[in-house]
Amino acid sequence: MTNISKPIETNNDDFVIGDDVVCTSESNTDKLFTITAYQPTDHYWLDCGSLVYKNDIRTATTLELYAGKRLTNDEAVYLNSTLMALKEVS
Repeated sequence: MTNISKPIETNNDDFVIGDDVVCTSESNTDKLFTITAYQPTDHYWLDCGSLVYKNDIRTATTLELYAGKRLTNDEAVYLNSTLMALKEVS
């Protein structure tokens, strides 16, 4: 017996459904988004309803998840140093 069902081909080694991501362009929003689906040709659907190319997003960092937004480099350095100081105190 032959199985005629064919798995959906995905080439999405970069992200998986449920990943929290941010836009890579500084001119875009600082919001966090969640990957909801993969679209062939390396595009991803976000929870906001947008379809984006894989190079236009990146995985949110732990600090960004903590802050609830995409961080600038200055914000990330400040938050990281603050958390390290708190860790040393405790």
